[in-house]
Amino acid sequence: MVVNNPLLRVVLFTFDAGQLLTEHTSPRAVVVTLLSGEMDFLVAGLNHKMTSGDVIYLAPGEPHSLTAVTRCRMQLVMVDPSAPRDSPRSQT
Repeated sequence: MVVNNPLLRVVLFTFDAGQLLTEHTSPRAVVVTLLSGEMDFLVAGLNHKMTSGDVIYLAPGEPHSLTAVTRCRMQLVMVDPSAPRDSPRSQT
């Protein structure tokens, strides 16, 4: 985890080829950036073939899952727009 506070959470993930993350949702808005590798990213039943540099936005509550096609590195940014305005802006 790179940043974690009520407003913002930034997490880096590494997946081995064939590794998967089963379908789930997030109460926060999510921006996924694939930093390296290739993955199949399923959003609400629609598959997106992601390669390095691709970005996907997920609305809060949107079901999603992924399967790493190759070894992957991914950045996940979660934002809670309902967080109090006086929340700390950086915290790890």
